[in-house]
Amino acid sequence: MTDLKQLKAVAAGMTLLVVDDDDGIRQMLQTLLENFFARVQVAANGREALALYRDGPPGAIDLLLTDIQMPEMDGLALARAIREDDHDLKILVVSAHNEAPFFLSALEIGVDAFIVKPVQTAQLFATLFKVCQTIHHRKARERYQADLAEEHRIASALVARLMRHEELVDPAVAWRLRTAPEVAGDWLAVYRNAHDQLLVMLTDTTGYGLPAAINLSMLHRVFYSMARKGFALPWIVAELNRVVHEVSTVDRFVTATLLLFDPSDRVLELWNGGSPTAWLLDRNGREERGFSSRNLPLGVVREGFTARPERHLCSEGAQLFLCSDGLLGANSPTGEPLGEARWRSVLAEQGVAQPGVDHLLAAVDRHLDGNDAADDVVLLRLSC
Repeated sequence: MTDLKQLKAVAAGMTLLVVDDDDGIRQMLQTLLENFFARVQVAANGREALALYRDGPPGAIDLLLTDIQMPEMDGLALARAIREDDHDLKILVVSAHNEAPFFLSALEIGVDAFIVKPVQTAQLFATLFKVCQTIHHRKARERYQADLAEEHRIASALVARLMRHEELVDPAVAWRLRTAPEVAGDWLAVYRNAHDQLLVMLTDTTGYGLPAAINLSMLHRVFYSMARKGFALPWIVAELNRVVHEVSTVDRFVTATLLLFDPSDRVLELWNGGSPTAWLLDRNGREERGFSSRNLPLGVVREGFTARPERHLCSEGAQLFLCSDGLLGANSPTGEPLGEARWRSVLAEQGVAQPGVDHLLAAVDRHLDGNDAADDVVLLRLSC
């Protein structure tokens, strides 16, 4: 026998509409089922029930339990009328019919379950529990999707406030950010200090949605605050690592590339922690140097963390290209990622022409061949 506590647990927040032309049966069912459902409405025939359904707010009734043989409008006609407007409302019919043609007709209408007269209490409770469990799971999914949508809205709004394009405008920098459907944590920051030195940060936080946006908020505050105060690059990197390590959980970290470029002597300082290789091309498009990751991502360790950047004297007219792993991981229709080797080939093929970022992304699009990138794609070019 169905556990009545389980039925009450899944039906507690639901509204049931009972339709029967027999006053005694209708009153008995209402009294019995009010012990399980939040609300039990009753109607004496299909027309009265249809009026109750249509006059109420959408979704107010979760479940319909109706007799078949009734005056004015029978149960199947009621079910057919409701199904024209609502495919989610669960419909149970109670009938003395047990012939195959009747059941086929009911199934075509969209009836969810049948209870054959004479109604046995155990059968009624078992059927109600099964159907209410389905409704309960559907509502849980809907609440989950609504919560996700709200989280995505908040995260998107937060990232939009942080990614203020006016902060990313600099004559030496060209960039593009293609966001995935869900906030994935890729972010750019650009700042030119009072000594005309350019600071750039490209990050990719673990996770999606609101956790990623919260990490971005921390990174934004620390980077711009320290850059405006004139801190050297190693100090900024060390403080970013401290904040991420202290605030984030052990499974949250941030891959990052940070750099400082001084145009007065063309000296480049670059720190790479878990990001794809940054490629420096000379004015003829040849690879001058690659800055691969030599450090752990931000937030992984506190003790033994290395914030010392690599230094390089750039040739005149050189260009540095940074990208996110979303670019390298962009898959073709056959599931083949772009990868490091193909990306270097793209840079080599386009490099002689000193390409803009849009030309490079067009080459990536040819690899995607209509596929959407599953992750954020970030590309930045720094002219040295």
